[in-house]
Amino acid sequence: TKGDGSAIGKLFGMFDYYIVFPRDRYDQIRSVDRDIAKYNFINLQWDAVELITLANLRLEYIYDIKPSTNMEPKDRFAYLIKRLFPKIPSEVNIEIMNQTFRVDLFQYILSMSFWNPRDILAHIAALSNAYRQGETQQSIVPDQNTIRRIISNTAETIIEKELYKEFCEVFLNIREVMNQFRGKTLSMTVDDFSEIISCTVFRTNYEYECNNLEQKIRLLYELGIVGVRFLDQNEKKWKLGTNICFVFNEGMKPINTILSDLHMCKNICTFVFNPILIEHLSLVDNVLKVIGNYGWDYLEQNHLAKEIIHQM
Repeated sequence: TKGDGSAIGKLFGMFDYYIVFPRDRYDQIRSVDRDIAKYNFINLQWDAVELITLANLRLEYIYDIKPSTNMEPKDRFAYLIKRLFPKIPSEVNIEIMNQTFRVDLFQYILSMSFWNPRDILAHIAALSNAYRQGETQQSIVPDQNTIRRIISNTAETIIEKELYKEFCEVFLNIREVMNQFRGKTLSMTVDDFSEIISCTVFRTNYEYECNNLEQKIRLLYELGIVGVRFLDQNEKKWKLGTNICFVFNEGMKPINTILSDLHMCKNICTFVFNPILIEHLSLVDNVLKVIGNYGWDYLEQNHLAKEIIHQM
């Protein structure tokens, strides 16, 4: 009816309209109708600043707190947690190879997710429910171990819903593929990682067949299962914001760079799993660093650069 002179036609002529639907549904349609690629699609990506802002808005709505317009999102989150759940630690201690690292609560939550709103809100809801239950029972103190256990349990639910159930219709044997990495290390050399997936069949309904090494690696990266860890600050050579890159923080540029010459790149990087999968796959942590603890300087700059990053 666009441009037909009617009221509806005029209305359509005044606005651009967008239809939002899950990624796996798009992949299913694309597998049977390649003409869909003629239309303009963009992949919705959330960054850390947007996600913490969303968490703030949800807490303000649930607990009827007037929103703030003069606080930075990370400061607002810290304020809300302290006001609503004063006994919840503001930081989480992580033990890696006999060393203790301190991570602020939101960044720890972020690291145990696929960087989408449902994940973050699930973690916030679990912490809130556990805290209120503890207050009722007057016996549970939400210490470090309790917080880590709550977030770990929620992470398992997220993996089941947002990874396995979300993509099982297009990545038919995703569980089988994931199990090939059970008990492996958190960070794997390009050769070791490639050896495993070269011998693993990927059964998919994508428009392209995942039957070669590069396609398999790209798919696992695109789903947020693995990322790229550049060694010796090689990320500066490729103009990246950090040396630990996933699709949700640095877009597709890192994996495109690696796959352009996988043999050459094997000496400058490793593949690293999303930390949400550490317990799920019983991964051995061999990185003396908390994966996902980027720091707010990087996360805020990443927010500003988001539009450029996700065009690549």
